[in-house]
Amino acid sequence: MQIAVLGGGMIGSLISHELSKDYNITVFDNTKLELHHVKSIVVDVTQKEFRKEIVEYDIAVNCLPGFMG
Repeated sequence: MQIAVLGGGMIGSLISHELSKDYNITVFDNTKLELHHVKSIVVDVTQKEFRKEIVEYDIAVNCLPGFMG
């Protein structure tokens, strides 16, 4: 199962770490992140191009700030 985590801040990085124990995780964030066993993609999730990236995932977990979520 491919899981996308939107946002790699304090909450997103914790969720990514825990989920990576059992699943393939990709974090989408606007800055480069160094997380163990987790793929990181730098992207602005508010842009139209992001829609092309997210369709390949089975589940998306929203960890963006409240005003963006």
